[in-house]
Amino acid sequence: MAKPFQDETLNRLIKVRECHGKPIVINSGCCCPAHNARVNATMTHAAGQAVDVQVALGRACWLIQIAQQEDFTGIGLK
Repeated sequence: MAKPFQDETLNRLIKVRECHGKPIVINSGCCCPAHNARVNATMTHAAGQAVDVQVALGRACWLIQIAQQEDFTGIGLK
């Protein structure tokens, strides 16, 4: 079973959302190790330390800057 978000991760995500000024849609949060293996993901999702979010293309760069200020790493675009 997947662990819930780490408190630190959740608190940083809340700060990102507040600075962004708009809701953030979470596409993928905590995942169990079996799912991570199926999709070839890192274990940070299973550890409650990662989240995938959806954002309008025109705001992606702004959201990335905010996330980096909150010490999120491993940021990518898809």
